Amino acid sequence: MHEIAIAKKVVDDVEKKVKGATVKSVYLILGELAPVTPEELRQGIAKFRGWTVNIKTEDAVVSCTCDYKGRPNIVERAHDIVVWECPVCKQYYPEVISGDSIKIEKVVTE
Repeated sequence: MHEIAIAKKVVDDVEKKVKGATVKSVYLILGELAPVTPEELRQGIAKFRGWTVNIKTEDAVVSCTCDYKGRPNIVERAHDIVVWECPVCKQYYPEVISGDSIKIEKVVTE
């Protein structure tokens, strides 16, 4: 049920951004290492609001102690967890530079 809490935070952030305007649709950027899938996020937001939700994904970038900087290998994705590793040295959880968050790209209001 973590996706509900994440969706509620997105809804709150969008409503704070529009300051009382009626939201028709929202455009989000979802990092591939975020702990929710696009469908889980879309369904979670639908529990709170009838907005059209558009989601595009963003590739992650990590920095490893072996000097690799780039996209990680995703080893496993479960309901609320993402496991990633460096594709060069196989170290788990190299430092994330980007691609682990949810960003509000655009909000369309009436």
